[in-house]
Amino acid sequence: IPVISLAGLIDLPKARVMDGTLRTYLYHSIFDIAGAACNEKFIWPLAILPVYSGFQSSMLDLVDRLSDSGKPDSRSLYFDFLNCNFKKAYPDFEENTFKGLCDCRLFRDETGLVMLRILALTRNTYKNTGALLSHLSLSFTTLVNEMAGNVRGPQVMLYYGPDMLRMGLGTDLEDESGDNMRQALGAMDDLYGMVRERIKNQSGDYSFELNVNPIVLKIKEAGDKWKGGAELRKTCAGFDFTSNAFLTQGIVRSRDALMRESCCYT
Repeated sequence: IPVISLAGLIDLPKARVMDGTLRTYLYHSIFDIAGAACNEKFIWPLAILPVYSGFQSSMLDLVDRLSDSGKPDSRSLYFDFLNCNFKKAYPDFEENTFKGLCDCRLFRDETGLVMLRILALTRNTYKNTGALLSHLSLSFTTLVNEMAGNVRGPQVMLYYGPDMLRMGLGTDLEDESGDNMRQALGAMDDLYGMVRERIKNQSGDYSFELNVNPIVLKIKEAGDKWKGGAELRKTCAGFDFTSNAFLTQGIVRSRDALMRESCCYT
């Protein structure tokens, strides 16, 4: 979810934080994910129970933060929530590399937050954290700014984005060269840039939701023949998107299909 979406949590009445309403609402999201069409194997208890249990400590930390007398900022709240499971999944990298970098507030709010978001999209299963950090530090300015919420106007949400990245990476999660992730990040960077160009004259504090499920379906159709991040970037390059009249929602459509439709009306 975009950074701006946490504003509602920050403004949530303390009573709703403390009485279990927030926890119940967020826990139910796990079952929403399990019910998505791209998660047929996300079944009880083999897959859901570990996720549910792993979510527990992050949820308790979140409730504690929101219960404090002070008002946290959205980036700090987002970072701390994701960092809880990140430290468990990558203890050595966190202690030896990431922790020191996070002493810099700018790193935490930008590259650090985006790195946590990217890894969370893979359910913290991607292995080459060093390569990911390097890619985000040296390249993909559009992606980092978008996912850190450093933009003017609406913030972009890639609906089904977690499935697109996780499945789009394919089976090479060790990714020793780092190229698999580099290509996948390029695909996301291209999508964010495409949307930003279309909404650049929009103002207001809201999120634009781009549905990328058609790309996820392409990955599923390819099955074992899917070639990872490089194919994801190539596939995304073949898509444009259509949106509603208010520029609040859109869905990716293949450029070929849009061209055929255009020819039919001319």
